[in-house]
Amino acid sequence: MDDDRGNALLRWWARRAQDRAAREPGRAPGAPSSTGASPAPQPSLGHRLVGALVPLTRLAVVGRGTVAVVLAPDGRAVVRRPGELLVPRLLVRPGAPALRVLPVSTDLLHLDVPLAGLVSFDGYPVDPVTLRLELQLDAADEYAALAALVAEHGAAVEAVLLDPVPRACAAAAQGAVAMNRLAQLQRLGLREVLAERWLPLTFSGGLLLRRGFDVVERDGEGGQDEPTVPVLGRHPVTTPAPSP
Repeated sequence: MDDDRGNALLRWWARRAQDRAAREPGRAPGAPSSTGASPAPQPSLGHRLVGALVPLTRLAVVGRGTVAVVLAPDGRAVVRRPGELLVPRLLVRPGAPALRVLPVSTDLLHLDVPLAGLVSFDGYPVDPVTLRLELQLDAADEYAALAALVAEHGAAVEAVLLDPVPRACAAAAQGAVAMNRLAQLQRLGLREVLAERWLPLTFSGGLLLRRGFDVVERDGEGGQDEPTVPVLGRHPVTTPAPSP
């Protein structure tokens, strides 16, 4: 019972310290506060998959919609889940390396992938479009693979996970459009063609799951993209071979 009360008190104190740190003006997101406490991760990191890699110098609680990967000085990485208490190293000599913590979003991540240069089977170009993906980290392995990547790459894990996505999408879109005639693309729409069997269900070795996607027209004037049926080109890039 005493341990339970002690843990509850520590959690209350950590949350209060984080709330106070979050109210401090002029502090960049992810930067330590003036008290040394790491800021509470936001429920959603927006278009970012990871936050800042910061030293763990004060008690902290993992926020909703995130996991925290704690890096020990010897390179070990441990995943902490929402609501778990993050405890800094105690009784260490001055100047000794501190634990570091990297918050990673487990909420849906929206990623835009521009596509251009698509040509149909019968030689007609498809106007540039954007794939708007909904991605999410796979939790099937309790984020063990994520922890291993963070131990190897640190905060650069975001690029390691996201950089392969545009390449995979571009290859899928090129293959899908090249295997379909213009009339079929106009009848079905690019989204339906991609969803049928072309666009991968997972990315980056299975660590990122595709939860949804849409195809939006790219506005050359910089306006707000709206989901729409992609506009296909009317003139062939190459002259189709005559039918036998």
